[in-house]
Amino acid sequence: CELWVCTGDNAAAAAAAAGALGVPVERTRANQLPEDKRSLVHTLQRTGAEVIMVGDGLNDAPALAQADLGVAIGAGAQLACDAADVVLCRSSLKDLLAFRELCLATRMTIYRNFLWAFGFNVVGLPLAAG
Repeated sequence: CELWVCTGDNAAAAAAAAGALGVPVERTRANQLPEDKRSLVHTLQRTGAEVIMVGDGLNDAPALAQADLGVAIGAGAQLACDAADVVLCRSSLKDLLAFRELCLATRMTIYRNFLWAFGFNVVGLPLAAG
């Protein structure tokens, strides 16, 4: 799992955000235009990476649409919300962790339902056949 910072903000702001997240300088991009962000997502995808893009502004919309999973911060631009697969209602990245937990819980529910259906069919079909 690699974390990247790709922002339209200046280099100082990008370095501060990357430092707070523990992202190395070589995976930090500053002064990026919307097409630059989309291009980075596409480049990462070509290497076989599954890309989750988190953004909040109009300039993030192309990258959100390109990503395997686009996550828009709810207080951001409407176009970013429209381009994303998931919209977080509050402007907190902590909600991304809550979203992950929800995904894991949903997956477990699906597996549990498959197990129940399989068990029901294993027992029920021979009984129905007589």
